[in-house]
Amino acid sequence: MVHVGHLFSMPISNDFSWVTPQLLFWQAYDSKCRTEVSCCAHVVDGSLVLVDPIKLTDPAEKELLTLVRPLAVIITNGNHYRATAHFRTRYGIPVIAHPEAGADLGITLDQVVADGIELFDRFQVITLPGAGPGEIALYREEFGTLTLGDIVVHLTGHGFSVLPDKYCENP
Repeated sequence: MVHVGHLFSMPISNDFSWVTPQLLFWQAYDSKCRTEVSCCAHVVDGSLVLVDPIKLTDPAEKELLTLVRPLAVIITNGNHYRATAHFRTRYGIPVIAHPEAGADLGITLDQVVADGIELFDRFQVITLPGAGPGEIALYREEFGTLTLGDIVVHLTGHGFSVLPDKYCENP
């Protein structure tokens, strides 16, 4: 199945940043939604758990993967397909999301999550009904890290705020 997201140009980041020794971040402008999009990756036992990944340029991806190897992709909602196919295919890693996100994306998930499930003995899944399809957050207690998809955004005209009602399934 070809996901609709493949028909558009995909945002590509030139670099990534280490936020902490266990957390990376990168972003790029997405012409389709006319805003910056971002993603993160968590280091877990020497491997990388990619959350809502966007593509990196080949040199940046090569640099990243000399340090850590991908373990899985977690998608936080049905709007964040992004570079999932790239990472899934290139590295043979599983894709994990809430079943409503998978249904909205039109893809087969390798693992589904629900509220309270723990992933990789590190992340507690928190479902966020009413936001985007299958919206989840990931809480990593050992570092006090909460990873969000779209429930909190920073949009021109809105500033840093909760996802505007017009983008919610049920505000």
